[in-house]
Amino acid sequence: MRCFFYEFFEFAALLSKALAFPIAVLVTWILNRSLTFRQRRSSSLLNELFRYLNVTLIGALVNNSVYILIIKLFGGDLLTAIFAVAAGSVAGLTTNFLGSSRYVFKKKSLKE
Repeated sequence: MRCFFYEFFEFAALLSKALAFPIAVLVTWILNRSLTFRQRRSSSLLNELFRYLNVTLIGALVNNSVYILIIKLFGGDLLTAIFAVAAGSVAGLTTNFLGSSRYVFKKKSLKE
């Protein structure tokens, strides 16, 4: 999505990222709600979307923090940068999945 804004509309990279993030959050929330966590969705759409946005923001923070930490500790050569991107992605993905499965789309208790 970011490349789309950057290449086709010639937006600056940071602006492209800022535009792509909310679109990506909305699309992945719809897909997770419809496919991955279909049996666990909430009846309150806005509440669920707000929780999902919060989890995704935390995942992005974890992703970028791991990336920056690795670059600061080991330098910015190409191999280190590739490893930092991969490690940050895995950390962010794990955070997003755990947050989504345990907070956003948590299993309903028998009482509900």
